[in-house]
Amino acid sequence: MVRSKNTLGMLMQNVWCMGLVSVLWALFAYSLAFGGSGGGVIGNFDFVGLRDLTDLNDAGLPMLAFMAFQMTFAIITPALISGAVADRMRFGAWAWFVGLWVVLVYTPVAKWIFGGGWLAQRGALDFAGARSCTSTPVPLPSSP
Repeated sequence: MVRSKNTLGMLMQNVWCMGLVSVLWALFAYSLAFGGSGGGVIGNFDFVGLRDLTDLNDAGLPMLAFMAFQMTFAIITPALISGAVADRMRFGAWAWFVGLWVVLVYTPVAKWIFGGGWLAQRGALDFAGARSCTSTPVPLPSSP
């Protein structure tokens, strides 16, 4: 719910999210979120530029389809933030914010939770209540 004069600006912010995050995700962010790593803090560049994503993952899904599925979450997260800054941020600042936020905030946290990082290893749940998307399941806590 924005003023009518800012409707086009809000749409453009969301279109910008789709374009920029898709490119960043395909170039290197997916690799940093789901590539192998030491310590589970950040991934490596195994999948940079979508390299070696033609096989099936441990769950039997095509890795390219899994990459696209995870990319939708990477896109929608800053698009949701656009609602919080409606009518308050210039487009140039928004463009920089989205790029930096996806690389510096979303990608490491995606590694920690969805990519089998340190939080997933400790049994962390995402906001939807799902378990980690890694091939190694985390045991559910026993109920009293």
